[in-house]
Parts: sequence; C-alpha cells; structure tokens
Amino acid sequence: MMVISMLNCSSGVFNAAAADEDTEDTETVYHTINFLDFDGEIMTTLTLEEGEEIDYTQIDTEVLHYQLDKFSEIRFDSWDITPATADDDYNIQALSQVGSIIHVSFPEVTEYITNEGSIDLSGLSVTITLTTELPEYDSDGNRVTNVETVDVTDICYAVPETLSDAFGDGTTAQISVFPLPSMIEICSYTITYLKDLGDVVQDGVIDAVDASMILSAYAKTSVGSETGLTDEQENNADVDRNGAVDAIDASLVLNYYARHAIGANPTWTEILNK
Repeated sequence: MMVISMLNCSSGVFNAAAADEDTEDTETVYHTINFLDFDGEIMTTLTLEEGEEIDYTQIDTEVLHYQLDKFSEIRFDSWDITPATADDDYNIQALSQVGSIIHVSFPEVTEYITNEGSIDLSGLSVTITLTTELPEYDSDGNRVTNVETVDVTDICYAVPETLSDAFGDGTTAQISVFPLPSMIEICSYTITYLKDLGDVVQDGVIDAVDASMILSAYAKTSVGSETGLTDEQENNADVDRNGAVDAIDASLVLNYYARHAIGANPTWTEILNK
C-alpha cells in the first residue's frame, strides 16, 4: 500500500509538472509596435498579442502634414516597413514626401499696347518638386529619395486678370501670380501700358510730325549723335519695341496716321501684327 501511495504521490507530482508545462506553453506573448515620425521620435505605440493583425488605420498620419515654409509642405507618404502581424517587436518609421513650389521664370510680356484683353502669362514657368523618401539606404547610410518635377504653369492665374482692371488707374500695374488652388503668391511683376506709343511730340495725336521727329532722331544716331529726344519721347518713338529709334518706326507711325486719316480707327495691335 505504501508503494501504491508513493506511486500515487509521484503521479501527482508528475501531473502537476505537466500542468505547469501546459501553462507555460499557453502563456500569452505580447509585442511592442512603435510608430515613429519623420525624425525617429515615437508618435504612437501599440501593444499587440503574438500574431495579432497590425491596424495601420489607428495611426493619425494627418499630424505629419504641415507647412515647412511659405512654398514648401511635408506630408506622410508611407511606412518604411509594413509587417502584417505582430510576430516581433517593431519600430516602424514614417516616410515623407516634401512638395516645393518653385517660380522658374517670369512672363515675357511686360509692355502692352492696349488696355483691353487678358494678362498674357506666356513665358511664365512654375513647377512643383516632389521629394519622396524610400525605404532603402545608400552606401553612405543616407535615406534614398525619389525626386519628381511637375509643371504647374497651366494652373496659375494672374491678379488682376484683365488689362482693363490692371490699368484702370494709370499706365503701370503690379501683377500677382497664384497657383491654383493656393492663395500664396508665387511671384509678382510690373506691367506697363504704352498709352502714348507713337506720340513723340506728346500732343495727344499721332501724325506726320511724329514720324518726322523719328526720322530726325534716326538721322542723328546714324552719324553717332544723340537722338535729341527725352527718355519718354524715345520710348514713344520706339514703336516696334526693338530698342532702337529708326526708319521702321517712322513708317509704322505714318501707316497709323494714314489709316486714321481715312477713318479706319486703327489700333497699334493691328498695325504691328501685319
């Protein structure tokens, strides 16, 4: 009986040990999942059971979208790794995309011979450069990035948009350019209305006297002398806007005068585009 009792006791010990082993085998394992911002600082920590699915929608990535400066902003693009389940402890870092809007060139047209129509933005160039971080590192240990440039000139608009609004109070105006849908001015420049083009005498009319003054000025410059005109008169005399006062300008003035004399009411746009 004693032997049986001892066997029974031994059996109890063995059973208890087996029970402990079963308890250890079924003990819940947890993993720590740290989500890091662009600088490697912890923004959110999840504690998940072994094998539990990682829910990336719990992470508020909108907090990673903000302005860096007037023309640049940064936003969340992706995570450097995306394990599906919690099978280990992880540090998962946010990768950024930086967008910078860049003014490359101004519009070519800054002088207008009319105060009707729209502001001409020909020659304007505006781009957005997108720099996106990738999960890889280069040989020097730096994060690899992908750089893409997008031309957004076509979505830019001028304020004011029309010449009548721009020159409503005078002959010069400041034009601001904005890229849709942003309300941040990307550039500004000055335009001029050549209201008195051809009126060299500055008497309010364009006639043969103006053409004569242009020819006289041209003759003087042909022999190395000054034109004898003021800066404003020279500006009015350079009808074709090539930077020189010459016989072509005189011819254009006479053409304008002749057409006006027969009641054709010409415009400089018509004369110069012929």
